[in-house]
Amino acid sequence: MRKYIQDHQEEFLLLCIMLVGAILRFYNSGGLSLTGDEVSSLLKLRVEDFSELIRKSVSGDFHPALFQSLLYYWVGLFGISEGLIRIPFIVAGVLSILFAYLVASSWFNKTAGLFVAASIAFLIFPLTHSQIARPYSLGLLFSLMSVWSWTLVLFKPKPYRAWKILAYCLATAMSMYTHYFSFFLVMVVAATGLFYLNKDNYKNILICAVITFVLFLPHFNISLAHVTIGGFREGGWLGPPNSGGNWFWAYLLNCFNGSLIVLLIYFAIFFYFLKRNYNKIGVSKFHVFSLLWFLTPFVVGYTYSILRFPVLQQSVLLFSFPYLVILMFSFIEDKPWNKMKTVLLATFLGLGVFSTVVAEKFYQTQHFGVLKEVVQDVIRYVDKYGEENITKTTNVGFAYFLGYYLDKYNRQIEFEEYDNGEAEEERYVNQGRDQLRLFSNIINESDKPYFLYCWSSKYSPLEIPEMIADKYPYLLERSHYFNSESYLFGQNSNSTPIKPEVIYSSQCDFDQESQDWQGDPSAISEEIARSQSSSFKLSENTEFSLTFSSKIKDIMDNDENVLHTSVWGYMDQKSDEAILVITLEDEDGEVYVWRGMNFSYFIDEPKTWTKIYHSWRFDHIQSGDDLVKIYVWNGDKNTFYIDDLSIKVTAGNPIIYGRKQRSL
Repeated sequence: MRKYIQDHQEEFLLLCIMLVGAILRFYNSGGLSLTGDEVSSLLKLRVEDFSELIRKSVSGDFHPALFQSLLYYWVGLFGISEGLIRIPFIVAGVLSILFAYLVASSWFNKTAGLFVAASIAFLIFPLTHSQIARPYSLGLLFSLMSVWSWTLVLFKPKPYRAWKILAYCLATAMSMYTHYFSFFLVMVVAATGLFYLNKDNYKNILICAVITFVLFLPHFNISLAHVTIGGFREGGWLGPPNSGGNWFWAYLLNCFNGSLIVLLIYFAIFFYFLKRNYNKIGVSKFHVFSLLWFLTPFVVGYTYSILRFPVLQQSVLLFSFPYLVILMFSFIEDKPWNKMKTVLLATFLGLGVFSTVVAEKFYQTQHFGVLKEVVQDVIRYVDKYGEENITKTTNVGFAYFLGYYLDKYNRQIEFEEYDNGEAEEERYVNQGRDQLRLFSNIINESDKPYFLYCWSSKYSPLEIPEMIADKYPYLLERSHYFNSESYLFGQNSNSTPIKPEVIYSSQCDFDQESQDWQGDPSAISEEIARSQSSSFKLSENTEFSLTFSSKIKDIMDNDENVLHTSVWGYMDQKSDEAILVITLEDEDGEVYVWRGMNFSYFIDEPKTWTKIYHSWRFDHIQSGDDLVKIYVWNGDKNTFYIDDLSIKVTAGNPIIYGRKQRSL
């Protein structure tokens, strides 16, 4: 046995790496809450047969059919549970370690392959997407299989030419059936092969093209429909990547555990071996492939997202990510294996696991919006305060998001519905802005002593907790999660309430001068007022109210803080151009964020004082020295009055997007 291991050290070490990768992926996979995307995929399985699945759940979606089809048959065989539905995707993640090794070792050498395999095993980026029932780990596996077999067909066709061609065609077709970014990547790979076309291999390439096309033909009309209805966009929820230049940097950092130290270690390894072995190894075509295939999906996805529809998110770049890792180890020389190399590999793997599990607290960190914990909160609140005493509201993409766990816990809890004109399954969706009035109506009609609000896995208007707090001033319960929250407010406090951390506040009642608010005070009027004796009159001669202006760093601690603004408005008639505005300006006075909230979203009855809310968490603050400005804009120059302008900055949810806060 010992001699066998000595003769097959690389294979034994690869097996150990895959075992570590499997443990990391299987551990706690059954204890994680289903994500909103997973429940959405399960919701699509509510069909009579497979043909209805394709017709309703695939043709109208923006993803190819393989993932949903696999889930359909898997759930049919084994049922639904967090651990069971994730098994195929965990296995795909483990096998991706193997095929990353095969690609790197066939391009360069086995030493490089082992370090690449170790990286795929422990890095959080591939690990995270191997633990959920989504198409990403499948796409990673099939695209790596496609690249490996492509390498064999093009550069090592003999022996077993037919088997290599078949493997390439199947893997490529599966990539095309899994996700459109894995589809795009294998097309880039195939196009790269055309540069190496010659009289000896053109038949192989032609055969591969024909077989792959035939294999994909059943899906052709579905993909054509996807292009027609939306150009592969993500259903309207995904925004374009910021153009400030930091999207790629954030992605690059995320590839290496979100740690600058880990990123620098990888680059140090790359440059050390580049300097040491460049003259011996040089730059081969495989170095070019690595760089080209890593960058091309990003460049195309970024450009498409800016010019046409947003499609770029970090998860879709998982398929091209391994080629950056392969490039990092591409200059390691291939020497006979010895104990020192084993120790170095084991140390590298051990430190990588330490970075993931201990330093980055992978298993204590939520990476997706949770549903189980939110439902557990709701049940706890109901049991503690009495269901009959609570007005219950939620904001989720589909009612089944919460219904799955309520059914699992054998509880029937009904939430207030929004009359939002959406389908029955989307009765708990509130998109904010003009739909905030629907939420305001629920608050106003509530006659119960407690008010519950929870949300998960979608945009939740930041104004909602502020609106609730005006009628229910005591925050009794609160839970923060990744892309999820739950709140319970009360009209009276039977225990010590939670006090939200207020970092900054400023008010302008137009009765006393304030250094925070600048502008022409001549429009301050005593004709009518909500509080005290004065208000501010906007008219055809007054387009803007007094303006609050401050450096961001003077009112905010970090980029997870939430800015809440409010103002009371009095109008003779509703106006679509009375807007409460928040802007960010850079040091050159250029506005790079403009957010407006229309008064008409809140005002039901003219000639009454109505409160307008506008809250925001800024995603892309360029500098703490930039200016935040707040004012009311009278766009159509109607006559109306405002009073009691207010600003408040609160700490916000520190794990809302699961990333480290950036100080300002």
